[in-house]
Amino acid sequence: MQRTSILILLVAALSTAFSKAQSPQFDSISKIEFDDLSSFEDKAEYLKAIGKEYHSFDLDKSYQAFQQLHELSVAHSDTANIVWALTNMANQKRDQVDMTGAYKLYFESKVLVEQMGNRFTDYAQTSYIYTQLAHIQTKKLDFDSALIYCQIAIEVSLANQDTGSLANAYAIEGRIYEKSGNYEKAIESFYSVLEIGKLPYILTSTHNDIGAVFFRMKDYQSAIYHIKKGLDISLKKGESERFNIMISYLNLSAPYSALGKHDSSLHYLLKGNDLAKDIKNPSLKDYYSLTIGQNYLELKNYEKAKKYILSLDSVAMRKRDPNFYYGTFSSTKFSLYLALNELDKAERLLGILRNSIDKNRNDMLLDIYPEIIKFYEQKGILDSVISLQKVMLSYKDSLLVSERIEISKSQEFKYKTNLIKAENEILNLKQTEITKENQNKSAQLKIAIVSLILLCGLLLSLWVLFLKFRRQRNQLRESLNRNTVLLKEIHHRIKNNLQMVTSLLDLQANTIDNNEAATILETGMNRVQSISLLHQKLYQNEDFANINFKEFVRQLASQIEDIHSSIQKEITVQMDIADNCLLDIDQAVPLSLILNELITNSYKYAFQNKDEGQIKIKLIQKESNMLQFDYHDNGTGFDEKQVGKMQSLGTRLISILSKQMKGKSNWNNKNGVHYSINFESVVR
Repeated sequence: MQRTSILILLVAALSTAFSKAQSPQFDSISKIEFDDLSSFEDKAEYLKAIGKEYHSFDLDKSYQAFQQLHELSVAHSDTANIVWALTNMANQKRDQVDMTGAYKLYFESKVLVEQMGNRFTDYAQTSYIYTQLAHIQTKKLDFDSALIYCQIAIEVSLANQDTGSLANAYAIEGRIYEKSGNYEKAIESFYSVLEIGKLPYILTSTHNDIGAVFFRMKDYQSAIYHIKKGLDISLKKGESERFNIMISYLNLSAPYSALGKHDSSLHYLLKGNDLAKDIKNPSLKDYYSLTIGQNYLELKNYEKAKKYILSLDSVAMRKRDPNFYYGTFSSTKFSLYLALNELDKAERLLGILRNSIDKNRNDMLLDIYPEIIKFYEQKGILDSVISLQKVMLSYKDSLLVSERIEISKSQEFKYKTNLIKAENEILNLKQTEITKENQNKSAQLKIAIVSLILLCGLLLSLWVLFLKFRRQRNQLRESLNRNTVLLKEIHHRIKNNLQMVTSLLDLQANTIDNNEAATILETGMNRVQSISLLHQKLYQNEDFANINFKEFVRQLASQIEDIHSSIQKEITVQMDIADNCLLDIDQAVPLSLILNELITNSYKYAFQNKDEGQIKIKLIQKESNMLQFDYHDNGTGFDEKQVGKMQSLGTRLISILSKQMKGKSNWNNKNGVHYSINFESVVR
């Protein structure tokens, strides 16, 4: 389930904040009376300790302690402690997913810091406030404001040589770029964190973040490599890194699930779940239980899937995280009920899912479409099946385009990275040569030796670079081949979906007693089949833009003949079309529909008083790029009744399609029906 993998990796962004909450604090709060403390400093430290102690298991009591610290600090005009209290109150609001309340408190802290100017010397606190404002703006998808706040945090940290705050600011910057889809910049920011970060929780969370970026780029092996690297750092530290170990196990399950290795995914999830049993973090437990259940669901172990998924407290979950409840949890629960054939229970969730899909059109929710379609099929609601099939096909096509763009971006990023490295090597070489030339003549021998060494290094570097470029060229060729196969698959799927629509129309026609309505549905089926035949020809050819029209006409005529085999008349079709006549797909579709209407009308009406008939189809090249299409049958032509029929949907459709082709069409009634259209060829 792709929606699960993406959800899990969202936890990577929270690992730093939670790690701080889980870092060693006071082992316990001494049971002394607050009023017995005499000095303001003692009372302030006591309230800080209380707030920190409660943070990991009771956010409300933690907030009350920091609120009391704020009131006490205001009474003593201690701005530093006011800022400290406001920031920690904001942290509680943030962890309770009250982003509006958190933003207000962080912003109030920022204003106080700016008012104090150089008198406020807690630079780490200043940087932290700006990074949290950036974090909240990212949640609101206001990436420009988020980047501005983050840049201020970076500048404050650089100016005061605070490497810890600088690493945290770069980490937040990387997450902003990741959320905005700028993966190249995101990786640059995260590698900046690795260069300066020394604290284990920063290194672990950063490797998780890099893994999340590679996961979004569908480079699952690189994602696994970085997440495992972060996990190894935490494992060496032992119990103090327990929370980060659990986050890494959770994140590590995602790429394995995406690769279809659900046993490996479960291996890490079950290890992490054992560690999470006595952790006072309900959201993390929800993620673990749901993800374990999803993997068992993929492995068709429905009893264990049911145990983990239905054990979750849905009421509490909806209060904590409505998006998680209405999105991933509801869709997973729906899949479980469908797998267990408990359709009544599945139907209760249908309204939630359809509403969530309409609001959040993304690839996480797209995975639930086939299961909703399956539900409607089992219920026999054919209109909903057809509607969802169209939506799913349309959105999968858009995802396919986005996926190819992301692949191109990834390849371009790798190429630029290698190019920058090569340029830097050449620039360094030139600078070295200039410096050596300015030295005394007595050192010329040494310069020559060093230059020779550098030249060899350059040649070696260029050779390595050449090998890299050659490998990338081969990768691009492989990518092109994959895209060719992908395009064939698109036409194949379109053909299959059109055949599905034809089958549904046929099924509907068989249930209708009204002959006129049944005839209308049959006509619609024939039109869909002609388009389906076009896409079949396209995926069978090497050329995806153009189609061999002669071969297509032959198959279309044969197809219509089979449909009207009950007429029992000897009707022959003659073609005058060049063997290598190619038509662009945008012209072939309307022309095929026109031809379908003409041949169908001839079979139905032209030879009613004859035992045999003849149809002639011609497509010839005229001057420059002009083509002339002629259709003629030797039937009875138009009589008064036929004229009325020729004003039907089919005739109007021929007229509309002729205009779409920007062609000049003509009808006459000499020795049967004769239709012609002149249009310009646009073969690519």
